[in-house]
Amino acid sequence: MKHYLIIIITATLFACNNDQQTTAENDDEAAVNNQPPPEKPAEETTVNLSGNTLATLDMSYTFRLHELVRYQPGEQMTKMFKLDDAKNDYYILDASVENTTGEVFDTGRDMLSVYFKLSNGNTTKSSLKGASLLAAYNTENRPKYPQKQYDQLWSSKFPANSSARSHLFAAEVPEGVTISGIGFYEKNAAKNKYTDL
Repeated sequence: MKHYLIIIITATLFACNNDQQTTAENDDEAAVNNQPPPEKPAEETTVNLSGNTLATLDMSYTFRLHELVRYQPGEQMTKMFKLDDAKNDYYILDASVENTTGEVFDTGRDMLSVYFKLSNGNTTKSSLKGASLLAAYNTENRPKYPQKQYDQLWSSKFPANSSARSHLFAAEVPEGVTISGIGFYEKNAAKNKYTDL
């Protein structure tokens, strides 16, 4: 048993040492050629705002709801997040913000005030459960958008002349009920932004 342990430790040390040599060799080679070491590829920054749009809201910037993705959680996520697919339907909302102005906006504040009108006449707000649903969805599915896009949408300083798109919200609705509208609450209810889908 001791021999196996010594062999494993020796192999591990050799692998680590070999990796350090390879990195040093790459840096030396780059220095000889007067070139910087190769960089990791940058995250894609192009944001696709074309295609399907279910709803558009003018909020000094343009908010677009592109898609409602029906999410059926797997067994592991159902148990972990206590989801009941027999009683509820789950949707992931693919949305974007396009800021063509020279101003910076607190889009994160706006995203916190989102609400959905349902086909049964009720309304529901995005909640902590929505964040759990989105986490479950992203765990079971390869993310379609870079994390940077999601973070930008929830930012308190959404940059001027920029855009971002991501799976932004998740909603739980009773079985057979659909989302029929989306809006954003304002302190002054007369200024609420809302549109039917």
